[in-house]
Amino acid sequence: MLFKGATKCRLTLGLLLLESLPLEPLSSGLATASGGKRPVAPAKAAPSAPSAQSPGELERDMEARRQRDRDERSLRDLRRASQELEALTRKLAKRFDAVPPHSRPPLSSQDIDDFKQVEKLAKRVRDLQGGRGDGEDNRPLPGDFSAQLALLLELSAEVRQQSERASRHTVSAGIISRATRIARLSRSLRGG
Repeated sequence: MLFKGATKCRLTLGLLLLESLPLEPLSSGLATASGGKRPVAPAKAAPSAPSAQSPGELERDMEARRQRDRDERSLRDLRRASQELEALTRKLAKRFDAVPPHSRPPLSSQDIDDFKQVEKLAKRVRDLQGGRGDGEDNRPLPGDFSAQLALLLELSAEVRQQSERASRHTVSAGIISRATRIARLSRSLRGG
């Protein structure tokens, strides 16, 4: 019985012997060890690597991916903010549905906070679409509290619908103008 490392030892010894023998070239491109019976192939060249991108191309690709990710995140944020905006305006409309026409109900601190949140969400939606500042909404607002609240609900539903149809490649002037009008309505409804 041979000891445990005998096979490994024989293989190493055989490789050492093979390396020490001089090689003679053959016409087929193979070489044999002198006195050896087996042909030995020449070392193969490393397989060529796929053409690598230049550092500039790689950087442009990475920047394009980052921009796509930012655009997709912005679109998700737009849709989430527009859904929150619609949900909050529905809640406010439900809370004030019994208000008689041509009257203004007293607002609790919670109501004022909710109208401030509506304004904040509207500005967020507008900013996510690329709108800045207070915007140019000079259209007259309804004078009645109930009519203003109904318009607020209608506009927030339109913003949500348009944001669901939007893609990351588009900017909607309709969303921007409606969000600006919602912010203005919210300020008017809370009395500020």
